[in-house]
Amino acid sequence: MVTDNNRPIFMLMTTLNVGVLAAALLAIACGTLVSCKTDVRPDLVLVTVDTFRADHLGCYGYFRNTTPFLDSLANDGIIFENAIAASSTTVPSHATILSGLHPSQHGARTNGELVRSGVRTVAEILSVSGYQTAAFVSTSANFRPAGLDRGFHCFEDPGSQGDKTGIFAARTTVDRAIEWVSREEDDQPLFLWIHLWDPHTPYQPEQMFTDRNETEAEQFVEFMLRERCADLGFFDGDPWKLRTVMDAYDGEVKAVDDAVRDLFDHIGKLRRRPAVWVVTGDHGEGLGNHDWFLHGRYLYREQLHVPLIVHATDDRFPCSRISTPAAHSDIFPTLLELAGCPVGGSSDYRAGRSLLPLLMTESQRDHRLTFSERRRFGRPPARGPGHDPEISVESPVGRELYDSEDQRQAYVARLIRRHLADNFEIGQAFAVTDERYTLIHRTELEDLFFDRSLDPCERHNLSGTNSVAENRFRERLAEILTVLAESAQDAELADPEVLEQLRSLGYVP
Repeated sequence: MVTDNNRPIFMLMTTLNVGVLAAALLAIACGTLVSCKTDVRPDLVLVTVDTFRADHLGCYGYFRNTTPFLDSLANDGIIFENAIAASSTTVPSHATILSGLHPSQHGARTNGELVRSGVRTVAEILSVSGYQTAAFVSTSANFRPAGLDRGFHCFEDPGSQGDKTGIFAARTTVDRAIEWVSREEDDQPLFLWIHLWDPHTPYQPEQMFTDRNETEAEQFVEFMLRERCADLGFFDGDPWKLRTVMDAYDGEVKAVDDAVRDLFDHIGKLRRRPAVWVVTGDHGEGLGNHDWFLHGRYLYREQLHVPLIVHATDDRFPCSRISTPAAHSDIFPTLLELAGCPVGGSSDYRAGRSLLPLLMTESQRDHRLTFSERRRFGRPPARGPGHDPEISVESPVGRELYDSEDQRQAYVARLIRRHLADNFEIGQAFAVTDERYTLIHRTELEDLFFDRSLDPCERHNLSGTNSVAENRFRERLAEILTVLAESAQDAELADPEVLEQLRSLGYVP
């Protein structure tokens, strides 16, 4: 077995079934009542942003100044350059962040499925370990129905506040969180989870992110084609259409950055404890790469590469950029160890490992693989309302489209509807990645293997060339899939009303 500092990379025991996993975690959770260190434990703030491509943040080399505040957090903290999502879908990734388990282990392999009842989340463990736990999430369709409200003393979503749209803008979610924090005493450490929705389609920012002049706009388009693998053909060869989509998406990203700045400033004034902030995305977005606009269908880099920023208000970590790959599953043990409740070691059955050694010292950085998975698709869904593959995406061209808000929104809406109709790739998919290579195993289609040092856009499939790297990745993937097969169970589905709401948002076919 490939090892990482003498520890199995994914630290999964092949002899544990789901029942044993649940019992073991419950024992760990109960043990934290007496084993957690209680001396001035920090507040823990976890911010997850929906549909958040790492390469649209300034600190990840973006052309535009979309995230000045998050860039400052990264510059004064830790930035993981190769953070990889557990899935290209919302609920599976969030369940992994909160449980430390792969989707096939925690049970929510797609939206509309439930996290298994025996799985304990970081909120549950921290809540019995002296932490006050609260969550403020921006959508009603995903988290409470999946069981991810477990362990939170306070859990607010739009539905709990009587909002019938089911979605809050970042500003609203942050304002609700600030109001709650202002009422709480800080004699207990706080675990606060904030989920922000804004960069998710339909991309309707209060303010588009526009370039200051035409020269800058031209340079931006050239940057997107050269550095971000943008395909002008996807946008009918029209740079204005590309700008329409990117300006709308980047406007949403900037709105998130502004909201997080406000949250950070207020918590800093309201709380006396030091705090550790963890900011990440649940998955990326196609934005035309690989001829795909949305997410959920593929496991390419643009779908899986997410920001991961760790910032401590008491400067406990040296500022640095870390190239060692990190995974969503690493966040769970990292939060617990920061709270004085370490869960880890070579016999741990969980998917992730604490990032604390990487945060503390350069010498711990090493080679590592990450694992992601995508739901199983059966046959293409029957055509229905909102899923019409015949719909036209014709629209005005050039400046006429760009200058009209109504036309911009209509164009994006047509792209969304067309791609919802195509949100299908038969079978299941799994990805193993490191700093250089990507292996995507598809159960009913050909496999894909990319050398991103030569092919950063993942366009040239090298699968089947029998390279040493590909064979190593295949061996590692085989070990992981063996473990996952042992813990597989039938999925538990959300109730029909929740499934219909997810379907109306394009989350399920």
